[in-house]
Amino acid sequence: MTGAGKELKGMSTETFEDNEQNKPLFQDISADNESGITEIESLCVHCKENGVTRLLLTRIPFYKDVIISSFTCNHCGNSNSEIDAAGKVQEYGVNTTVAITTKQDLARQVVKTDTAGVRIPEIEFEIPPGTQKGMLTIVEGILERAAAGLGSDQPLRRINNPDIAEKIQATIDKLNEFKEGQSPFTLIIDDPSGNSFVQNFLAPSEDPAMTVQHYKRTLEQNKLLALVADDDCGGETEELVVENAQTKAENMEDEVMNFNTNCSNCNAPAETHMKVLSILVIST
Repeated sequence: MTGAGKELKGMSTETFEDNEQNKPLFQDISADNESGITEIESLCVHCKENGVTRLLLTRIPFYKDVIISSFTCNHCGNSNSEIDAAGKVQEYGVNTTVAITTKQDLARQVVKTDTAGVRIPEIEFEIPPGTQKGMLTIVEGILERAAAGLGSDQPLRRINNPDIAEKIQATIDKLNEFKEGQSPFTLIIDDPSGNSFVQNFLAPSEDPAMTVQHYKRTLEQNKLLALVADDDCGGETEELVVENAQTKAENMEDEVMNFNTNCSNCNAPAETHMKVLSILVIST
């Protein structure tokens, strides 16, 4: 009996190792995906003690592979998190405009890189590129973070600059109003690296509430991304390339989409692969 137990245990270990080897490096993002988290001991820049950095390599549906990282220090409580695209800077920048009209729109998933800028034209509000780390959040999270950032220095402003504090408070109130879904607004995310993303609820179909435009970067944007030297004087004008239905169809033909489903025969978890094809029809 003991020998059989050891044999079964050995078989289970071998099977587990085989499964681990067969797993892709980047797995679909999921609340249950904890096996892919890597923990690294790293130095805290605040207290100089050792903290823990956690890395997760994952895949966001209809987007691409990303690296999510977080740092926590148990000594001083310092913590932060960010997200990076696990790939190169894209050939074109991307400008995404979304009409937020319902509470469901506030739950749209957003990948915002550190090179992306955010604008809400209705209140002339802007988060300039390079002022925030990359983040994986939702539309509501962007509004909440913006309101919290503006409100952090309000007590001091009310003493030193009451007029400015009043104007900023009006913006904070409006952001909170948008966050509660009380008023519609427009969210614009412009990323010269081309790596930011806003969830399309109707994917792979076109979303009428969203416009995605690709453009050639300016010289200043290429300098921001360190693609050219700072003393480069070459001129490159921004050229807008609107992503129309034909362009989307061409992009879809190069993509294989994966969906988690259940087997129709035994109901076991399975994976469905879908690819758009162009089939030539010959009539006689």
